[in-house]
Amino acid sequence: MLDEEKKVFDFEHVLLINPPVNLYTSVNILDGMLENIPGGVNNFDAWMDNVMKKLAEAEKKMGYFELNGDYIYKAYKRFPPREDFLAALVGVSFRTDSASMIFASDVMKGGGFITPKDVKMTNSTSLAPYYIVANRTSFKDYFQQHFVPFFQKSDPTLTEEKMIKMLSLRSIEPYLKSARKIGLLGNEDDIILAPGEIGYLEQLFGDRAKIFPTGGHCGNMNHQDAVDFMVKFFAGQEG
Repeated sequence: MLDEEKKVFDFEHVLLINPPVNLYTSVNILDGMLENIPGGVNNFDAWMDNVMKKLAEAEKKMGYFELNGDYIYKAYKRFPPREDFLAALVGVSFRTDSASMIFASDVMKGGGFITPKDVKMTNSTSLAPYYIVANRTSFKDYFQQHFVPFFQKSDPTLTEEKMIKMLSLRSIEPYLKSARKIGLLGNEDDIILAPGEIGYLEQLFGDRAKIFPTGGHCGNMNHQDAVDFMVKFFAGQEG
């Protein structure tokens, strides 16, 4: 929408692939998957030890170990884990990325959230204490205590509710409904969407949307049907 006004790139076609309807909602869905760890985040160390033991058992039974997608898939097919275990792994992966983002943001801002105010760091500074704190920091904590207050300094009228609405496609709904150059590729079982949101996307984009029944979040981007849709869309042959 900004490009429509500024004409910097002057996009002819824009394809949204598995977008969140509301970024705040989707991020909290991912962050909440850590709750699938038995005993919660406080029991993370014991849970991770168990994960390592299971990987060791898989290596012993399969006769080899490789840290790549093919090996993980073969191990998954041979020793199918429970759904809550997989959800916990997704939560751990997201929290690791989130922790890095929160730490970097805090340092660049001068500290005071994860690190002490104006802390001096060198290439030999131990980051372990900050890593521990960052990994115990939920996205909701970051949003409420660091993200929103940062923007409130330039706009005192800004509230959490207002910011959450700004992070949603609903905030530009009229534009998205009329923008024929914008299409959507989505999946009904996308894990970052809340109940009812896939229906909202279908209604919002209409014939500009291609919704597959399965594929999770970006899990089918290399499948032929998805690739065919993307190619046709950018060639102006969508539908």
